[in-house]
Amino acid sequence: MTNGIKLIILDYDLTLIDNIIDFYDSFNETLREYCVETVSYIDFYNRFMRDDLKSILPKFIDSESFWIKMRSKLCSSKSINYVDEYTRFFLYNTRLMNMKNVIVSGKYCHKQYIVNDLIANNIIDYIDDIFTFLDLDLLNGVEEELFDKSWLLKYVLNKYGVEPFETVFIGDYYMDYVSCLKTGVFFIGLARSDYRYSVFRKHGVRYIARDFREVFLYLIDLINEKTSYFTQY
Repeated sequence: MTNGIKLIILDYDLTLIDNIIDFYDSFNETLREYCVETVSYIDFYNRFMRDDLKSILPKFIDSESFWIKMRSKLCSSKSINYVDEYTRFFLYNTRLMNMKNVIVSGKYCHKQYIVNDLIANNIIDYIDDIFTFLDLDLLNGVEEELFDKSWLLKYVLNKYGVEPFETVFIGDYYMDYVSCLKTGVFFIGLARSDYRYSVFRKHGVRYIARDFREVFLYLIDLINEKTSYFTQY
């Protein structure tokens, strides 16, 4: 099979790993730092899926500062992370197809925390490289807006010597899509809920998968040139 896709870039939290509990714990831990009452898991989950967590924050809290604090608390997992069978299938088959799998995470922590999770979930052998927002600082990169990964995406493309049209990025957040628009990388949104699906649609994402089985089908279409790279923009 002729393969024009050489590089897969994966968001980590809630894309490769199902760690919603870690987000919940980190969110409440950050609220406590501001002496604000914590929220229930149900309230957090519903607002998170609607991309509406900011509505919980009191007006005296600067939201950008809050998210920066929160993402630094996501380093050490407090829950048992879960990688489903479709994700394992995807990683296994992209490895067979000689693609590189690189994680670009919105965490602000050392990549070793992610390595530990990957080892625990027995998928470390499928991952070639890992970058976090800590690396963005260490590399003197630029975050043009909160959770913008475009600088890191360009760095990864340059490191592996691939073009944007040879690269697919898979993520669960609309800023992942914005980062791809800035770099020309093909984007597949992963929406495990109807709320997330509608948020992607609202932001103009064209290719949305419910799980990594559907992601893999999109990938095969790309390889077979059934999906035009240019149609997502």
